[in-house]
Amino acid sequence: MLLGHHAGEALGVTLEFGYPVKDLSHRDIIGRPPELRAGQATDDLEMTIAVLQAIENIRSIDVETVKKNFIEWYLKGPIDIGLTVRRGIQNLISGNADGGTHESDQGNGSLMRCSPLAILEVSDQELWQIVSHQTRLTHCSSACVEADVLYLKLLRKILNGATRLDALDFMVSSAECNTPISSAIVKGWESTWDQLPCTGWVLDGISSIVWALKNCDSYEEAVIAIANRGGDADTNAAIVGSVFGALYGDESIPERWLVKLEETKKIERHLTKLAPHL
Repeated sequence: MLLGHHAGEALGVTLEFGYPVKDLSHRDIIGRPPELRAGQATDDLEMTIAVLQAIENIRSIDVETVKKNFIEWYLKGPIDIGLTVRRGIQNLISGNADGGTHESDQGNGSLMRCSPLAILEVSDQELWQIVSHQTRLTHCSSACVEADVLYLKLLRKILNGATRLDALDFMVSSAECNTPISSAIVKGWESTWDQLPCTGWVLDGISSIVWALKNCDSYEEAVIAIANRGGDADTNAAIVGSVFGALYGDESIPERWLVKLEETKKIERHLTKLAPHL
């Protein structure tokens, strides 16, 4: 799951803010020279690791530690950071309990970092509470909380053995609730690749997941398709990459990508600490 996230981000970052590549010819991790090295982590993975580091066992996470990790990361001057996340962390530094302030701030900055919470063995109610606290450190929108919870429930099902079609059925059944999430799921189901939204809106991230589950049956196929859509390519490819990494395992990630990833050992080190609890 986490390596899938890392590789997806690393592939997509080259096309971030760019136009779609219709022939899907972007297939190798090359970074964005001279700004970013091939395989270098940006805010997506760096914040994900900050969340992972705060998990002490599979029954709990210290949200205060997450907040501390975010602030320390921000003060180091990250190479990439979204406007909502920047403003949220600045609010945390100023002493606000929640960094997020506006319902209209519906970017994918909380969705992109929350995948480690999928390993927590907690009830759905406890998961909702944990996600709400973690999301609202930077994003107070109810749409962000709902999207994060749905994404994590999906990952939990996959980590517990759900197949791609099981995962797709779960997402489609979630469209029955009458919320903004429903329209995002329907959009992902109905869109062709050319129509698939690829912005940094959190609901576009949900649409990307549904589209990939419906149309792709391998990690590489899914991540290449989403990265080549352009737009917020790194984050959307990271989100979809985490889903397909969880589905198909690290052996599904091309070796030519894995060897370039810079944070693999850091991820493994943190998971090793959790291993007795998993």
